Amino acid sequence: MKFPLLPVCLLFILTACSKDHDGVIDGAALPKQSQYLQGSWKSYSYYEGTGNGGEKIWNLTDGSTRITFGADSTYTNTSDPAYDHFILRALGTDTILQVYAKGQPGRDTGNFFISINTNTLTLGSRLCIEGCGEKYVRLQ
Repeated sequence: MKFPLLPVCLLFILTACSKDHDGVIDGAALPKQSQYLQGSWKSYSYYEGTGNGGEKIWNLTDGSTRITFGADSTYTNTSDPAYDHFILRALGTDTILQVYAKGQPGRDTGNFFISINTNTLTLGSRLCIEGCGEKYVRLQ
C-alpha cells in the first residue's frame, strides 16, 4: 500500500510555519489617515534590528504605555509626556507620523513610518538604521 507522503509533508510545512510571532490579529489594513489613527492604543510589542539583516523578532512589552491621538491633532504618551500634538505627512508613497514636543509647533521631534489596521498600529522609527518599531493594540 502506497502512502501519499507529498500531501502530508505539504500540509505539515504550511501549517507549522508562521511569521506572526506576537499572536495579535491585525484585521483589515486601513488608509493612513488621522480619522483611523484617532483613539487610544496600548503598547503590545517592539523590535530592534539585530544587525544581521534577519527577520524582525517582536518582543512583548508590559503593556503599560498608552498613546492617544485626538481629532484635534492632540497626542499623549504615558511613557513620554513631552509630546502633545501630531500630524500625518505624505512622503512619496509612504505616510509619516510626526509628533511634536510641547511649545515646538514647527519642529518635529519624532518621525515614524506607520501601518494602521483595524486592531493594530505599527510605528517604525525613521532614525534606526537597522530597524526598530513598536506595535500597539487599539483600546475599545
